[in-house]
Amino acid sequence: MATAAHNCSVYYTGTSTAVAGEACSVVTGTGGLVYQITDAAKRIIDPSQTVTVYKAGADVTSTVAINYLFGQITFGVDPAPDAITIDVNYLPRHEITNAREFSVSFASDIVDTTVFNGDAARKKIQTLIDASGSLTSYEAALTDYGGGQLSDWFTDGASKVLEFGLVDETVRCWATVESLEPSAAVDGVVELSVGWTLDAQLAGTVAFGFLAT
Repeated sequence: MATAAHNCSVYYTGTSTAVAGEACSVVTGTGGLVYQITDAAKRIIDPSQTVTVYKAGADVTSTVAINYLFGQITFGVDPAPDAITIDVNYLPRHEITNAREFSVSFASDIVDTTVFNGDAARKKIQTLIDASGSLTSYEAALTDYGGGQLSDWFTDGASKVLEFGLVDETVRCWATVESLEPSAAVDGVVELSVGWTLDAQLAGTVAFGFLAT
């Protein structure tokens, strides 16, 4: 079924913010094994800061898997009825309200592993995974939506999470800006094109992900 693109949205992350004892709720359909930070505004976890997961007040961080992009915690055994809380630094989302267009591309390196005296058909394996894309907005590079000026993001080389809302699906990527292109025409408006590329932040964390909404 076709979806109207005008309902889409683009966000980027701002300053890392600490919270303690943040409530988590079980994710429906996971058999009680996956919990998520209850407050949707605090679900992008800063991977550069310490995260502590508690089950009924006891530290169980070493026994769980953490999805930093979507604030999810996976247990090996259903922890119910114990309460799950988390001490964490989250990255607040700020909407790029003037955005008008975006694209996201995912790719991987495919390496040939064919050997002598084997089958006639080639054999290949997937190695590195990558993502890149662009967004266009009605503005110049000095606009700050709450997460800093887009020009600063380019000049300081920082990595932020970009979120693309596709109405019934959310895509998040760790990204660094590789190009900024302000443009204008006498019969048009000022626009800014931003080119970005994937930047995996922490070994073992998810560099990009999809989530149904």
